[in-house]
Amino acid sequence: FLYTTGWAAAQSAFGGPQIPANTYTNYVNYFASITPNVVTSTGAGGVTELSFDPAFGDTAMFQILAPTYTRTNDIVARFKGKIIITTPGAYTFGTDADDGSMLYIDGATVVSNNASQAHVRRSGTVALAPGLHDIDIGYYEGGGLNGIVVDYAGPDTGNFPTTIQNSVLLPLGSAPLAFTNAISVSQASIINVGSGATAGSLKLSKDTPLVVNGYQFDMGPLTLNDGAGTYTINAATAFSEVCARSVTASGNPAVQLVNPGPGMLALQSGTVAQLTNAGSSVTSNALGIILGGAGGSPTGAATINVNGGSLSLTSTGGNQSYTPVGMSFTTGGSISARKFCTGVAGTTGSPIRTTLTPAITVNADKTLLLTSQDNYILNVGAISGGGNVNIPAGTVETSGAMNLTGTGQFTVSNAKV
Repeated sequence: FLYTTGWAAAQSAFGGPQIPANTYTNYVNYFASITPNVVTSTGAGGVTELSFDPAFGDTAMFQILAPTYTRTNDIVARFKGKIIITTPGAYTFGTDADDGSMLYIDGATVVSNNASQAHVRRSGTVALAPGLHDIDIGYYEGGGLNGIVVDYAGPDTGNFPTTIQNSVLLPLGSAPLAFTNAISVSQASIINVGSGATAGSLKLSKDTPLVVNGYQFDMGPLTLNDGAGTYTINAATAFSEVCARSVTASGNPAVQLVNPGPGMLALQSGTVAQLTNAGSSVTSNALGIILGGAGGSPTGAATINVNGGSLSLTSTGGNQSYTPVGMSFTTGGSISARKFCTGVAGTTGSPIRTTLTPAITVNADKTLLLTSQDNYILNVGAISGGGNVNIPAGTVETSGAMNLTGTGQFTVSNAKV
């Protein structure tokens, strides 16, 4: 977003060294109060990375993104979207800017570089779990020389400072494309949703695989249409979220719901109990559970299998618990608590606690990752076995004993336990 609004108001709203008391809320409200003159992508004009006038001259630094935006002074800009993190750990972000800048990850201040200044690089470090994270960068230029370069270093970069590439960024800051239509899938099909889309509802026939390409797809209520059998939804894009607001199978048959893709299939309960036939199963390399629906557990009596992959928990409001049937982490994997799909974020003063009740066993030479973000607390039961437990980020509680035997190791970094 590029603006012609005066830079001084941005400096007052950004916080940081100039106005330490200001918060992300002040920042968001400031941008909500003004209208961008140009909306474009950081990849427009063939740009590959977040580097604009890195020589810090006095140029029309954003003209490559928007040919009509020729300003060299009195500039305000905002870059907003998602960044893809594939490896958990500590990430250091930096902005080298003339004049001021701020960088927020998941709504938290990471870089505070707000000052009228010749170019200065400031940085901050945050612990991140794998997946998509909100990134929001504000920038202004008063007069004289200009420029901004945004970099990061962490496990995904070999811990070497690297200018952020557009290849790890997604333009997911705005509302997804919304359709109220009901979708019926009666033969093998593909839905391409790009950065995000919503639908009114989806009916799926058995033995007719549906492939979803893109990052966020809210399908509305899901109906499994043909009685007992296998229903396949392939979330084909890594770190994507394919969300069902309820699952209905008429007559309560034994159904097998399968996601063979790398993305997340997320299930929410509706107003009545669902998947109550004990012969049902849910198999997904990445499974999301949206808690808080009136119908109780989103997976009911179905047996759960995440294939050594990931289980993510979120809440539509308040503390929640989940008791899956048959789920095992003996071969490792990851468990996280965070905001996704229709879930909400907690706050610093009122974090959301999601509790996974069964005891967990991790076999020797296997590793289980436990993480939280978005002001969530992940609570798990007793953990045992000869494997490893790693908590790279967030706040994690255990309501039972942790008993790792043999060569099993317990590792905490950038987290609270």
